[in-house]
Order: sequence, then structure tokens, then C-alpha cells
Amino acid sequence: MNITEVRVRMLNRPGGRVKATAAATIDGNIVIHDIVITEGPEGVRICMPSRRCADGEYRDIVHPANRSARYVLSNAVTDEYYRTKRDFVRARMFYENARYGEPQ
Repeated sequence: MNITEVRVRMLNRPGGRVKATAAATIDGNIVIHDIVITEGPEGVRICMPSRRCADGEYRDIVHPANRSARYVLSNAVTDEYYRTKRDFVRARMFYENARYGEPQ
């Protein structure tokens, strides 16, 4: 399995555990949308897209078939999350400095 592209969209919700959503392209042919990235005391983790069933439980719509596939997908998504987060923080700092001036 080869992850050919990962796109991360940061969410601007201070204080929440959900930090971003992602879409991952597998082998250039299959795209998984709505991967949720959460950050908490245990670190960053990804949650696969799910749907609420009639009994009130959530079930994954799509999920990796084995540990190695989960490892590859999780690493690709979290690596891109950290890159996007770094760029997001830099852009926010640039905007704040341009708007309010350099801090003294």
C-alpha cells in the first residue's frame, strides 16, 4: 500500500480535541475523506470516517485491514498534520505581526 497524497485541513476550534480533518489518497486510485485528527494527553491519533447506526453506536465506514496498513496510513497522516500545523502557526504569527506590529 502506497499513500500517494495526504491533505490536511486545520480546524480553528480552541480547546477542542479535534484539531484537523484529512483526506488520504491510496495508490493514486482510492481517496479516504473525513479522517479526523485528535490531539489529547495521549498524543495525536487518527479516527477513520464513521457513521452512526440505528442502535446509536458508531461504525467505521472504511478502515485499514491490518496493522501494517494502519501504521502506514497513520504515519502519513500524522506527518502531514505536523507539517501543516507548523505552517499554520507560522502563518498565524505572520498575520498577527502584520496586523498588530512586532512585539516589543
